[in-house]
Amino acid sequence: MVGARWLVRTGLFLGLGMLPLAALAQEESEAFTGDRVRMSISRTLFDGYSEPTMMAVMQPFGSVITSQTGMTGDLVKAGDGLALAEQIMAGKVHVGVFEGIEFAWARHKYPKLQPIVIAVNKKDHLKTLLVVRKDSPAKGWADLKGKSLALHDATRLHSRLFLCHSCKETAGLAPKKFFGRIVKEDTSENMLEDVLNGDAAAAVVEEFALERYKGRKPGRAEQLKVIEKSEAFPATVVACRAGKIDQATLARMRKGMLSADKSPLGRQLMTIWRMTGFEPLPKNYEETLQEIVKTYPPPEKGKDRSAEMITRKNEE
Repeated sequence: MVGARWLVRTGLFLGLGMLPLAALAQEESEAFTGDRVRMSISRTLFDGYSEPTMMAVMQPFGSVITSQTGMTGDLVKAGDGLALAEQIMAGKVHVGVFEGIEFAWARHKYPKLQPIVIAVNKKDHLKTLLVVRKDSPAKGWADLKGKSLALHDATRLHSRLFLCHSCKETAGLAPKKFFGRIVKEDTSENMLEDVLNGDAAAAVVEEFALERYKGRKPGRAEQLKVIEKSEAFPATVVACRAGKIDQATLARMRKGMLSADKSPLGRQLMTIWRMTGFEPLPKNYEETLQEIVKTYPPPEKGKDRSAEMITRKNEE
């Protein structure tokens, strides 16, 4: 799923004839009635943006859900994944959209959180890659210590976790100290061009972004190689509290979201979010959730995990 920066830059979330959603619902416990759904999205997906911008960018995603299910909806101010989970458990939110790794953390604390569908860009999991030029002698992270790294200025949480974990495991250092220089770019294509042009020794890029680059520039892509891959991170997920929504309504929601790519409005809104569609939960989904928290455990209480990372807000 795309970050908010691309949406804000293009302005594509405005003026699309979207179904009306309340701009901001009051945060109060409300029983689910079966025809009006209270939704929220983890603000981790919009890290570093103002609340008004975040709410505006949330609306297309909410519209996918409401347009496909025939329900009306309200958007509720989002916190991070754990705060969203608490809202769902308290009945303040009926349906939430989580960054996959945050859902794994939240599920660890609240086992009654129930995934409904995943939101994907072709793949049902996420992987991040460390990419260098084909003629580079680098074979792994250790060979890049003190070198330059190209990084997206809207790097998603799972990629930041992979980057920070790898630098720490290799040399006990945060990325800012591990690399001699970090080159910020606003597109994955520019990051890969930096590597090819010698402006950066390596790039941390999402798997789907490299595949897209191969489709656009196959000749250039042949001059790149992948030297490290992350673990499989769970994809973005739409979830609720088990037992809070009756099975008939839940089935209606699931069916509507799974068929979103069949309607013109659904396709338009998913294009904005650079999604290829909603998909059923993979057979190994629960295993993926359990495995990922072994390597990337939930943040300690009161500790902001992002403080250990390169973040958009503090590093631009």
